[in-house]
Amino acid sequence: MVASGQGSMTGSIYHERQ
Repeated sequence: MVASGQGSMTGSIYHERQ
């Protein structure tokens, strides 16, 4: 899964996890 601006929830959580 890549966070490239797919959604606010996915992008936010993905970036916070990294």
